[in-house]
Amino acid sequence: MINIIIGLFLILIDITITAPQTNGIIDIFPSVLGYLFLLIGLRKYKKDAHGFSDIKIITLIMVLYSAIKAVTSYFGIYTGFEKTLIYNFEDTLTNIIVPLYITNRILLGVQDITEKSDINGHTDTLRVLFVYSLIINALYIIVRIDAVSVLLKIADLGVDLTVIFYLILTYSSLKTSKSID
Repeated sequence: MINIIIGLFLILIDITITAPQTNGIIDIFPSVLGYLFLLIGLRKYKKDAHGFSDIKIITLIMVLYSAIKAVTSYFGIYTGFEKTLIYNFEDTLTNIIVPLYITNRILLGVQDITEKSDINGHTDTLRVLFVYSLIINALYIIVRIDAVSVLLKIADLGVDLTVIFYLILTYSSLKTSKSID
């Protein structure tokens, strides 16, 4: 499960810097690595959790997409669509909607595992945090005022880090009870 947690961390935490050599963008926590970690974790626990099997194909697609995006962003290769409606839709889909969907399926899978193990998996707290994340991201999509968007991104970062924290607590509980390795 640690691979799933690392993968989610790398996918959800989005901090970028400008590459001085290429004037492109470097993701400090590369999403492509996050999706790879996620695939490894999903393969290991797909029998234990219903929610995990549903996202294997979309995770594989995101590995390919995020690898291409990382390379083109690093070298500053842009298509010219960056200011268009198509780009905004693609950006919203790949940076907000797909990660939220994957997070939801993972939380359902963790709930399955903790219920089978009869462990407190903090699933109620995780579900509430997921709803907060949904609300914050919906507001981010709707409100395109720079100052408000920055505040929403900071709030989303806080929620995402809290989700990771509670997943680590759940993993520790499962490991202590020897329900998981």
